[in-house]
Amino acid sequence: MGNPIYSGGGFLETCFYPREKFGIYLSVSTQLKFKAYSRIGGGIRYYFGNRPKIETSIGRETPPKMPPALSAVAFFERPDGERTRSIEEGEKVNLVIKIKNTGKYPAKNLEVKLTPIKNCENLRFQKSVVVSSISPGQEITVKIPVCAGKSLKEGEAKFKVEVLEPYFGADAEPVEVAIKLSSKTRKIVLQKKNIEEGEVAPGKLATVKFTLLNKGNSLKNVEILLSAPEGITLFDDYGNPSRNLRFSVETFGANTTSSFSFQMFVSKRYPQKTVILNGKVIQKDSVLNTFTLTFQF
Repeated sequence: MGNPIYSGGGFLETCFYPREKFGIYLSVSTQLKFKAYSRIGGGIRYYFGNRPKIETSIGRETPPKMPPALSAVAFFERPDGERTRSIEEGEKVNLVIKIKNTGKYPAKNLEVKLTPIKNCENLRFQKSVVVSSISPGQEITVKIPVCAGKSLKEGEAKFKVEVLEPYFGADAEPVEVAIKLSSKTRKIVLQKKNIEEGEVAPGKLATVKFTLLNKGNSLKNVEILLSAPEGITLFDDYGNPSRNLRFSVETFGANTTSSFSFQMFVSKRYPQKTVILNGKVIQKDSVLNTFTLTFQF
């Protein structure tokens, strides 16, 4: 059996060698086109034919005829889909890359390449992802998990994101993206909660107080966000009803506590026996920590 022969353009033809040592190449067309050839007498003889059928190709994918027009944007988000600008040691976030083909021709076999620029030593991530194709006018999303190791140093990590087009060099413009690194020394935790007045039960109004402890360094301009599920109404200091409350702390000293109070009403149609309020501690759009206030009745 002889060696397979390669056609022009660099595409491997799948060859079959019967007794006459002929190879057959099939390609996609509006009609079935086949080409048979043989290495006989020191040359290559070609035989062409047509059949009125549509056939699946045997061999590698045909490259695009013209270059695409690619653009990319990148940002970080948490596993729940919320955007973030920070990562804490032991935490995992996703680097989200949105790639759009605004051209008239498809993009194929793209490489999404992630290159560390600074302070990425304690971060684990995949450095390359392949995207098989993007049709004209299509936008796709690529997510690359980024995991922070232990002993993360305070600072900022920066990456370069490239979308490389292999056939024409029609790459998207490179994008630089940064994320803030936070160590666990900046940890604010729930110390206690209690019901000051009333009770947490369907049709009842309760006044709730909770206390947070700053176990790390002193922080400025901290915000506490509290959100309730459907059927639970929260009231701020002015009596305004909402499912979301925001508290502000101008200075949250190291190893100190801050307490917050609010009112809460449980609808008689609330279907659960447990009320869970989700809290976030935020500084400059970065989530420092999360906590929950849980009540059962």
